[in-house]
Amino acid sequence: MEYTLKGETLKPSLHCKSGVITEADIEFINLTGYSKEEIVGKSLIELSSMLRIDSQIEVQNIKGNRKAYIFTKAFELRCDNIFCIYRKL
Repeated sequence: MEYTLKGETLKPSLHCKSGVITEADIEFINLTGYSKEEIVGKSLIELSSMLRIDSQIEVQNIKGNRKAYIFTKAFELRCDNIFCIYRKL
């Protein structure tokens, strides 16, 4: 089973397969300060640790909309809504 988001989005987004990030859009790169190479291939658990949201929520278990504080690569604090859409291919 593969989960992915199809089509263009205006909000920062990631694509994942089996809990591993396969794509990160430019908006997500700009939001976090991490490069695409630093994000793609990481697990959702690794990403949640990088963004320091692992103490607030379990990214791999998000259903619907959640508000969380994230830290960028430069340790800037940002508050953002995290929304997960699961789609079968």
